[in-house]
Amino acid sequence: MTLQETRMRLDEIILIYHDTQNVKDARKFQKLLSTLEHRSFSQEEKLSIEEQLDFLNIEVDNDYKRMNFQAKYWKFSAFLRNKYGLVPKGYYVRTWSLYGICMGACVGIIGGLFYSSVGISLGMVLGYAMGRQREEALQKEGKILF
Repeated sequence: MTLQETRMRLDEIILIYHDTQNVKDARKFQKLLSTLEHRSFSQEEKLSIEEQLDFLNIEVDNDYKRMNFQAKYWKFSAFLRNKYGLVPKGYYVRTWSLYGICMGACVGIIGGLFYSSVGISLGMVLGYAMGRQREEALQKEGKILF
């Protein structure tokens, strides 16, 4: 299934489902696909992406009240990250901020009650800075999707 065909199916799904979470997730998936359509890929890379979209099996099905587009979005996003190094904007900021919070909490536990809030705050700030730095480097390489 091509990127454009998948986007058209998602359009149909948005019209059918009135569940706001389904529509929100489908639009997020559409945005990712739209970004990919404007990138240049080799024929082999396009085939690989289309095979992955076929594997996800995005179909219009009236029997399901709740389609899990978020899980399909994350599977496809993980595929792009692992195979091509492409990540959505904010991925590394969120990831490193979380790591920083965890490390700050550990420092806080070891240091005592006062250091717990300081450690979490400092860890979050450092994690954000490290994630932002990583994203800026990837932006220069053209690996940030949107």
